[in-house]
Amino acid sequence: VERDKVHIIIGPLMGDAHMAIAPYLANKKVVSATFYCGDIELTKYKNWFIYPTTLVGLTTPVGYYAAELGYKNMITAGSDYAGGQGFIKGIKLAFEEKGGKVVQEVWWPVGNKDFGPYLSSLKKADCIGYFVEGPSAAQLFLSQCQEFGVKIPLLGTTLAADMPEQITSQLGDGVLGLKGQALYMAGMDTPINKKWVAAMTKRFGQTPGGLEANSYAITKTILAALKATGGDDSYEKLWPALLKVKIDTPQGPLAVSPEGVALVDNYIVELKKKDGKYYWDPIKTYKAVVDPRLKK
Repeated sequence: VERDKVHIIIGPLMGDAHMAIAPYLANKKVVSATFYCGDIELTKYKNWFIYPTTLVGLTTPVGYYAAELGYKNMITAGSDYAGGQGFIKGIKLAFEEKGGKVVQEVWWPVGNKDFGPYLSSLKKADCIGYFVEGPSAAQLFLSQCQEFGVKIPLLGTTLAADMPEQITSQLGDGVLGLKGQALYMAGMDTPINKKWVAAMTKRFGQTPGGLEANSYAITKTILAALKATGGDDSYEKLWPALLKVKIDTPQGPLAVSPEGVALVDNYIVELKKKDGKYYWDPIKTYKAVVDPRLKK
């Protein structure tokens, strides 16, 4: 900002970094974007494009879906840091909104390797809504759930991103039928996604995932706003234009709320197997998901 005089920044990735630089970027009138969710507190600065939604908003489908399955009592379990707290809060708010009750909250530190003490402390409940930070943690958590014989139905978060085929194949058939939230799957059966996946695979030699889909959608949104302003990237022109953007992306249709939060579809997926390969099958779509706190 000081050296190159930029008016647009995409990133950083982590939520604590967002909050640290937010006052400065707002003062400098720099339009900014989150790579993967952001805290609702960013909306007060009126210069953040929060994609794909807030931390809380991302996981609300888990709470809604649990209620639709008829579950009345839930245990939440997650990694204890700002992002994990936000994701678990989304599950809890949505489940309680539909009349459900969270009977136990279980937290473990980031980087935890032994889930035994936490799994052995579980109370009786209809389901467990959980979040773990990344593929390695997801694999450890689910393998130890199998070892401990956890019978309570699990509803996960960020499943397609954290559990690609190489992880699910190592876990094996024991996790078939696992359900939960996912934002993007490379196998989504839409013309725009098929074309994009083919182009990305050809160019980079591997199938794109959620982070690639995120960065592509963010950039397309900003480019659409710049097109509307005739290339004017000043805050006074660009920010109002960004709030009016409506485009189609590989992830699905995208619009922007008055607060600058992306409005995109979110999915409940189920792990299935076909021709020896594991894949996430979208079984329910929640259209243009909104953080419950922004509905008021």
